Amino acid sequence: MSTFAESLIKMIDSGDDILDIAKYFGGTQKLLDTTKKYPYLYAMIETKLGGALYCSAEGDDEVMIPFELPFVLVDLEEVDMDDMNHYNANVNIIIPELTEGKEMQILYTWLYNYLFYMGSEVGSFNDSKLNQKMIWIYATTINGKKFHDIESGVSDKEVLEVIPPNYWRD
Repeated sequence: MSTFAESLIKMIDSGDDILDIAKYFGGTQKLLDTTKKYPYLYAMIETKLGGALYCSAEGDDEVMIPFELPFVLVDLEEVDMDDMNHYNANVNIIIPELTEGKEMQILYTWLYNYLFYMGSEVGSFNDSKLNQKMIWIYATTINGKKFHDIESGVSDKEVLEVIPPNYWRD
């Protein structure tokens, strides 16, 4: 492993804020891009930047079905609103089982509307420092792919058909 990778691992292990480290690289996505050739370091950073969205959709029997979607933070922007520190977080939803563009577009469109109404109430970050901040989460990619914002309705039934059952929670 290179001195570069060892130095970053040491910084992360010593408790340095991952977002402060990312600033040196021009943001979280550039940090991830730079460290891709060091699998251990990349996985460590991805874990630090990771989290989950907690969503629910109405099933056929009108019972809400909760599910959890893992994500990686790709960008965090500070927004000053009425003297309150507020952040917008762009995340990449990670669901390797979804490979069809149509399925990912259905999920993306549903999430766009869901997150618009739910805001900061639906996410949890692996890094406890991020959980202490007021953060609005935006799903900007799924499995690293971008999709068009389509504000037309995708039903809960449609989204439940594309989310693999192993992401559903009891």
